[in-house]
Amino acid sequence: MTTHRTRYRFIVKEYHDGTPWLVLEPQHAHLPILQRGFLGLDLAPGTSIEAAHALADKLDEMITDVTYTE
Repeated sequence: MTTHRTRYRFIVKEYHDGTPWLVLEPQHAHLPILQRGFLGLDLAPGTSIEAAHALADKLDEMITDVTYTE
């Protein structure tokens, strides 16, 4: 088994209706599995843009790397 690891940041984006969501933005190289796309996270209904930014900041603080093992 091979494990790929890299650093991602959590970025707040908004859908056309203003609903916030998070996207993982690579800081160095993409994980091989994500070279042609990205990973996004939908948030609970009613999450405010402020709460989304606070969550992204906390995830950036607490998560050091994203890994993929094949």
